Amino acid sequence: MERIDLMDRRGFVKRTCLGSAGLFLGGFGPNIQEGIMLPVPPPIQVRGLKDFKPSPLGMPGLFPGRVVQVSDPRSIAGNRVSQGIIRRMLELGMKELTGESTVRTAWLKFIEPTDVVGIKINPSGAPACCSSPELVREIIMALQDVRVPAHNIVVYDRYEYEMDIGSYQPLLPPGVRIEGIQEGFHDDSGYDPKVYCEARFFVEW
Repeated sequence: MERIDLMDRRGFVKRTCLGSAGLFLGGFGPNIQEGIMLPVPPPIQVRGLKDFKPSPLGMPGLFPGRVVQVSDPRSIAGNRVSQGIIRRMLELGMKELTGESTVRTAWLKFIEPTDVVGIKINPSGAPACCSSPELVREIIMALQDVRVPAHNIVVYDRYEYEMDIGSYQPLLPPGVRIEGIQEGFHDDSGYDPKVYCEARFFVEW
């Protein structure tokens, strides 16, 4: 059976932080744990060109901070993903997110039939750890159900060769485009695959 967990972004972050803090403060008594105060997130600022007309689909989006989690223990059986279960989970999540009674009206909150839709995947860990082809297929089917033509659906990632390794092409419906922004590394000068480098974000090397 599917299970839905609904929380806002602040609640999601709070639970995560409190869980980590609880591990650290577990030996200091309940008073310290109850006194944990989380910082207030900064407001989202969106800036554009002079004549820029913001879209309701732009940041922060139609449902800012809203998180819907759907789980079903039957989604993977015998180390194989159940396409039908994934379909029902996606439909359930979309309806719960939007509050719509049908899947089609839920998708139409985000998509119009004339749109060109990009689906960003992550094939880096293929075949075992990557964007699920089963889920990508269900997203494509949902787009086609709201009359988005197959040639207006683009599955893409940065590196074309990683999508080739993941063999995404034969897994997609006919007519859907799959694009890599780059074929690969154009300049690997200074790179030695035998040397390990530990880098710190923003203060590299």
